[in-house]
Amino acid sequence: MDTTTFIKISELDYLGILVELSGELDVRDLEHLRSALYDALSSGLPTYVNLSGVSFLDVRCAQELTI
Repeated sequence: MDTTTFIKISELDYLGILVELSGELDVRDLEHLRSALYDALSSGLPTYVNLSGVSFLDVRCAQELTI
């Protein structure tokens, strides 16, 4: 089973920013997740988060998505 984790940010033309999460995200990924979300939100464009590829989400990472 592949447990590769990735966080990808892409621009949806001028509609907003898409943050795609995949794999298992835990406390080791928290700073990278924080940074990605900060970068996306600081663009001023609407930010969308795609969690469809996530197989596990640590409670601290889930909390970061709610802030």
